[in-house]
Amino acid sequence: MFLSTTTTKSAKVKCSFGNTNIETEDYFDVMLALQSENKAISEIDSTQKATLYDVMQNAHGLVQALARNILIKTNELIYHEPYILVDTTTTKSAKVDKKFNNPDTETESYINLFPNPANKYVTVEYQIPLNSEDAVLEIVSLNGMHKEAVRLTNGWGEKIVDLRNYNTGTYLVRLYINGKPVENKKFVKL
Repeated sequence: MFLSTTTTKSAKVKCSFGNTNIETEDYFDVMLALQSENKAISEIDSTQKATLYDVMQNAHGLVQALARNILIKTNELIYHEPYILVDTTTTKSAKVDKKFNNPDTETESYINLFPNPANKYVTVEYQIPLNSEDAVLEIVSLNGMHKEAVRLTNGWGEKIVDLRNYNTGTYLVRLYINGKPVENKKFVKL
């Protein structure tokens, strides 16, 4: 990739990107040298790499990011994005007294079934609330015949149900959380 810019030395001092003019000027000196030599960014020499490294260390904002990205591209720098961890030592929550019900939005769903209709298997994706102590998936036929029950041990995942021994028809998947039914979904076995 070649740099295509017509920035002059007087113009680069005016657009300092929030940095001191020295770092911005050093960055543009390297870019203009590459342009005048008709070189790609990946072809910078060791002096230019050192200059960009200094810019990265001393600048901030856009010029720092541009210098860092060039050093990463030329394999001079291995950059690891910093992780931002949630503070779990304190809880910051507020009680919601009344829930706002908007008829235009979907209701909360804990389970999803696919494919539907199904032939040999159906996948049940589930996501249950974290405070749930006991969660069970139950599969029954529409006439009430119990087919299968599975205890869910973690908050989310999927269960693949083998339907080869099921008769053709419509079945109901029920999710019970803490002993109470919270959701029902139908699927068709072909």
